[in-house]
Amino acid sequence: MQPARACATDLKSVNMEPETCYIYTDASFSKSRSLAILGSAVFLGRAAHESESISSAKLQLVRTQETNNIRAEIQGAIRALRNCPHGARAILYTDCQTTVILPSRRAKLEALDYRSKAKKCRLANAELYQEFYSLFDLVQPELIWVKGHHTGPSRTRIQKNFSFLDKAVRENLRTELSENPR
Repeated sequence: MQPARACATDLKSVNMEPETCYIYTDASFSKSRSLAILGSAVFLGRAAHESESISSAKLQLVRTQETNNIRAEIQGAIRALRNCPHGARAILYTDCQTTVILPSRRAKLEALDYRSKAKKCRLANAELYQEFYSLFDLVQPELIWVKGHHTGPSRTRIQKNFSFLDKAVRENLRTELSENPR
């Protein structure tokens, strides 16, 4: 008697591992106008991430009022994480070190009830930190810092994708500022 052989469709139905969601996020901020452009691109699945590049069709750009660049970057990460399908593994690429280190700061921030240690006043970004942590618990993303503005022929696919997003976000902010002067 010959052993049973699984066909490809049987193997797919057995492999219940969720797709990985590869997320790129960046923000560009104008201090003089308190205006930010938040940008993100999402690839669902390794095959899409490795074979496709970010095109303008994949980009999501959002205009928002913000008070500083860090708030814009965290807000961008929050918006991007919301786009990750429920149950998918997530990898988030950002050039914002503050976003990447937020998980390591969580215990201290929560212990101080999101207040400064010295002045005991509520942190300006407290509500964003709390929203980020709530999404972080739900999605459990891997956060990867990407050096911004990296140039040269030896750039990886990740660096090229990030550079494309970074450029699109900055150009969108410039256009917004020139089309809507004060």
